[in-house]
Amino acid sequence: MSSGKSWTKSLFVGLWNALNFSRKLFLNIIFIVIFLGLISVLLKDDNKVTVPANSALVMKLVGDLVIEKEAVDPFTEFLEEAFEQKDDNPEILLQDVLLTIENAKQDRRIKALVLDLHGLRKAGLDKLEQIAMALEDFKESEKPIYAIGDYYNQNQYYLASREVMDVSACISNLLSKNLKQKLTYSK
Repeated sequence: MSSGKSWTKSLFVGLWNALNFSRKLFLNIIFIVIFLGLISVLLKDDNKVTVPANSALVMKLVGDLVIEKEAVDPFTEFLEEAFEQKDDNPEILLQDVLLTIENAKQDRRIKALVLDLHGLRKAGLDKLEQIAMALEDFKESEKPIYAIGDYYNQNQYYLASREVMDVSACISNLLSKNLKQKLTYSK
């Protein structure tokens, strides 16, 4: 009998160790690549906004003006975002609008405020008054405010007419429930 191990057993143990080492190395490399990919995605800053000097801030208000957003199922929101579907009933937080106007007032790079009111839908009078007060406060910085649109509904006209210096809209297309012309007939 031989005093050492059999050569076949040594061969299979060596092959198994080489295969096991290759498997561990391969899986570790995959793990490191995935980990570095996740880190790079998290640290990537594509949403960085640069504002050039002498810019105009365009506030495109699309949706209903609300104080608090309606609760949405997170899974539904994820699916809408994943499939790039637009919300049927978008909402604009009043606090976001007020904060944006205040920041534009203090930002030296912003020289004018442009209100795109075409997409503004439902808004309560109290919310519109708060925005109007914020616009009046913005005018104290001696920066002009412009409103753009083809036509205005009542809410849009309220904002455009109260505090805006230049209204560039076709007033003949004004749609307002309270500003209708009534014809009188007499015999």
